[in-house]
Amino acid sequence: MKAIFLLILMVPLLMNGQRLKISVVDEHKTVLPYSSVIWNKDLGLVTDSSGNVEIPDISLIDSLIVQSPGYEQKVFYRSGVPLTGHLLVILKPKIRELPEVIVWKASEYAEFGVTVKKEGFIFFKHNTCTNFQIAVKISGYKSPAKLDNVSVFISGSSEVDLPFRIRIYEMKQDGLPGEDLLNENIIVTNYKKGKWNTIDLSAYSLGRLPDSAFFVSMELLCDDLNKKNGLCIAGTDEINSRLTYFKNGTSEWKDFSSNNNKRSRPTNYLIKAKLGFPGK
Repeated sequence: MKAIFLLILMVPLLMNGQRLKISVVDEHKTVLPYSSVIWNKDLGLVTDSSGNVEIPDISLIDSLIVQSPGYEQKVFYRSGVPLTGHLLVILKPKIRELPEVIVWKASEYAEFGVTVKKEGFIFFKHNTCTNFQIAVKISGYKSPAKLDNVSVFISGSSEVDLPFRIRIYEMKQDGLPGEDLLNENIIVTNYKKGKWNTIDLSAYSLGRLPDSAFFVSMELLCDDLNKKNGLCIAGTDEINSRLTYFKNGTSEWKDFSSNNNKRSRPTNYLIKAKLGFPGK
């Protein structure tokens, strides 16, 4: 029997309260689907294909953060949130330095991260359909390197096809995920269960990767708190290193194994990256 690790959020859903509809667009009024809308730090949903999302009860909001890859986030405190009806959020593009142009062509490749060959007896299922990220540290590679693809092993125990977003983060001095390295919105909607799913990132402009380490994250995308979340990520205890981290909403990143101190070996989840290197 597979071991199941559930991270359970105590979500106070007061569905009879006043609802708030939020629409997210850019400066040209183009809708921004899959934008993250987070309130109370650990409750969050994403906008639908029309750029809209609905918060079930305004009384649950103490602050509101709206994010989308490639755009500056917007923060609303309780006093700035309308008490009824509709909130239109306009996001501005994020200004960042252009990545270093890579003029060499990769001739050698290697995989890093949690690179076990197959699904073990552990899988992770987030019990509440809300904003959640799980990230694996990619390290131990030689520099210079560029990112070719990332892969995620979706457990055969998954019940529904919840979309997810791929995010790439630099590593901060404290060893936790930091700033986004990827401006693009990489959404995965079609994937196979019980298998590795590879997402090609070779066409995206990440430039040269950080010299020491970076993180590959998958962000669960849910547009309804009452929707069932049956997406399960395969795990393993074959690697005796703490590589996996998680966060809810805007809370701090945490070492995943700290959530389960009863196991003698750290639990890691099957996310890996294929890197390219110049020839000798």
